[in-house]
Amino acid sequence: MLKHGMALPPQPIKISVPNAKERMSEVMTYFLAKQGRKAVWHQPYDEVAKWLEDNQGLGLMLLGSCGLGKTYLARYVIPAILLEDSGKVAHFYSMQDVNKDIDEVMKHSIVVLDDIGVEEAANQYGNKRVALAEISDWAEKNGKLLIVTSNLRPQEIRDRYGDRIFDRLCAITKKVGFNGIESSRATNW
Repeated sequence: MLKHGMALPPQPIKISVPNAKERMSEVMTYFLAKQGRKAVWHQPYDEVAKWLEDNQGLGLMLLGSCGLGKTYLARYVIPAILLEDSGKVAHFYSMQDVNKDIDEVMKHSIVVLDDIGVEEAANQYGNKRVALAEISDWAEKNGKLLIVTSNLRPQEIRDRYGDRIFDRLCAITKKVGFNGIESSRATNW
C-alpha cells in the first residue's frame, strides 16, 4: 500500500510500566510531600495502574466529581512516570486554554486534556471549531494517545458533544470512574 501512496493504519502508542502501582505510589508521595500533603490510595488508582502496565494502545478517560485526584494524576503523576520510565512526553492542556491554538495541541503524540466540558467552541477567523471533536478525531486517525479528565458523567459527555464524539472517545480510551470517593479538597466544617 505504501508503494502506491496509500496510508496504512497507524501504530498505536504502547505503554508498559512494570510495577505501575508502586511507581504511582512513589510519584504521588513525592509530589504531594512537596506540598506538605500525604498520598492516599483510592480504588480507581488501581485501574490507572493497570492501564500504565499495559495500555493496549488506548488512551485514558478519568471521570468523576471534583477533588478526586483526576487532574493530579493526569498533570503530574502519569506524565512523570511516562517520561522517567519510557522517555515519552505527555503534553498537558486545560480545556479552558486549548481553544487558543487547537492546531498546536495536535502536534504532539501524547495529549492530556483536563476538564473536558468546561470549554466553549473556538471561533477562529469566523470559523467555529469544537476542540474535543477535532482532537479526538485526529487522535483516532493518527494513532495518538489521548488522556482526558472530566467532572461530567458519561451521559453528560454524550449530551454535550453528541454520539459521534462520545463513541470515538470510548473507542480510543480506557474509562476509569472515580466514584464513591470523598473530595480531597473538602474541608471539615
